[in-house]
Amino acid sequence: MDSPVTTERLREIIARSRAHDRRPPFLRNLIGAKRTVNKYYNAIYEIARALKPKMVLELGVFRGVSAAHWALGNPEGEVWGVDCMPQSLLPKVKQIANFNFVLNETVRAAEAIAHHGPWDVVFFDSVHVYDQVTAEVEAYTPQMADYGIQVFDDIFKREGMRRFWSELPGDKDAYPHLSQCGFGVRVSWPEQALPQGMDHDTYERVRSPYTRIDDGT
Repeated sequence: MDSPVTTERLREIIARSRAHDRRPPFLRNLIGAKRTVNKYYNAIYEIARALKPKMVLELGVFRGVSAAHWALGNPEGEVWGVDCMPQSLLPKVKQIANFNFVLNETVRAAEAIAHHGPWDVVFFDSVHVYDQVTAEVEAYTPQMADYGIQVFDDIFKREGMRRFWSELPGDKDAYPHLSQCGFGVRVSWPEQALPQGMDHDTYERVRSPYTRIDDGT
């Protein structure tokens, strides 16, 4: 993104998604119309619509429903999805012009797709266990664009994910109303635009993928 994204702005966008469903019929008809699921996908659509990310990376595509919402929320941007199970991808999603599928394991794919970045949005939605999501954050955080956001699904689903979310530093917020297993967003910023009062050492700690328990922070 070209301008700063704050947790306050994200709260406003997500609050707006609760009040209005502006998704086109194509997205509404991709899957069944469960109300709770619609909250989740409508929030993704509104984030893409409001922030207009140029490059979105989704780790763990499955049927491609959330990828479709990222893509059609901002048709001017590009969405890249990484998954090792192409047979699950919906045929309709394959036809979306600004969606690109990468057949690979999410961590192994990092080096191969880095040249498509930097990423304005990375959506972590593959295997929801501590070691996997930690490895993904380590691999893709250096590829983030200035003012990018990292989005995490199922942050309260298992003990390992709860631990991961509690250890993840930086400016982050959770939205439990979007999913019974939790939905979280962390924002990032370039060093030249540090928040008032933040020094370089604090910035480096926040920018790092996660804080180790034994480092005293």
